[in-house]
Formats: sequence, C-alpha cells, structure tokens
Amino acid sequence: MSYAWSPEELEGDGADVAASLDEDMLALHADRHLYDELTPLEREVIVKRFGLEGNSPRRLVDLETELHLRRSDVRAVQLRALGKLRTHLQ
Repeated sequence: MSYAWSPEELEGDGADVAASLDEDMLALHADRHLYDELTPLEREVIVKRFGLEGNSPRRLVDLETELHLRRSDVRAVQLRALGKLRTHLQ
C-alpha cells in the first residue's frame, strides 16, 4: 500500500489526523452508499486524497492547486468528510 505523503510531509501537512484513519477499513467500506452524506467537494477530496476508486493518492498541495482552494480549506473539507465517514462507519 502506498501513501500520498512521506513521513517528512506529515509534520506541516496536517495529514497526521488523516493518517490515523484506518485506511483498510475505509477501503473495505468504500462504496457509493458510504458517500451519501458527503457533499460533492467532500467526496472528491476523500476519493483523491486517499486514492479510492482506482485513483492514486494525492497530497494536499496537489489538491490545493487542482481545486483552486487554499491548503487549509482542503484540509478543513477533508477533516469534515472524515468526521462524517467515521460517524457512518460506527
């Protein structure tokens, strides 16, 4: 399993919160039903950030450029979506 970030990037990237998510559990439950509670932007960020649906995992800086958002905004969307997913998986 490959990650979209290196250990050096975790310090300033805020990915430590995202890295704590059990990726295996998320991958096992990644179906359309799981995304029902996410907004289109939240879904896009999660799918691209964690490399779901056949995508390669992406770094926050890549999503920042692609989505024309500040990194802090991408991170906020990611955290909000992860919170919804955690609630859904419990």
